[in-house]
Amino acid sequence: MIGNRVYYVPDTFILQSLGTITSQSGAISMYDNKTTLIILDGTTSAWSVNLSTLAFASFAPANFVGGNQIRYIDTFLVSSTLNGNIQASDSGATTYTALSVATISGDADRLQIIDVVHKEMWAFGKRTTEVWSNVGAYPFPFQPIPG
Repeated sequence: MIGNRVYYVPDTFILQSLGTITSQSGAISMYDNKTTLIILDGTTSAWSVNLSTLAFASFAPANFVGGNQIRYIDTFLVSSTLNGNIQASDSGATTYTALSVATISGDADRLQIIDVVHKEMWAFGKRTTEVWSNVGAYPFPFQPIPG
């Protein structure tokens, strides 16, 4: 990213412009599921880059609500949403089930961002942190680790 433009940097280090996002400033989060790079800008907008063809496009699958942080864990794209929830994609896909959302619940705290460390999803609130693991549940596959 340079400004609001997305670039690909090949081995030759000659920048190749892929496209433009609407944000001009602020934090940008990017992560891929090995086939598609997803870009979030802290709004309801998102973009994707096909990693095989470098095709750049708006990313707006049904039930996706945008967000400010995106990560990849156990074949799922997970993101922190603007309303303080965690949203997960379908396994191995960039599609989203309407009920595949959860909220941190150990304290009356609001989710700020998420990260993935050692196959665990860490959900950071303003005052608390919860660690979640994949328990294989449906429609939301993750649950907080007790303790």
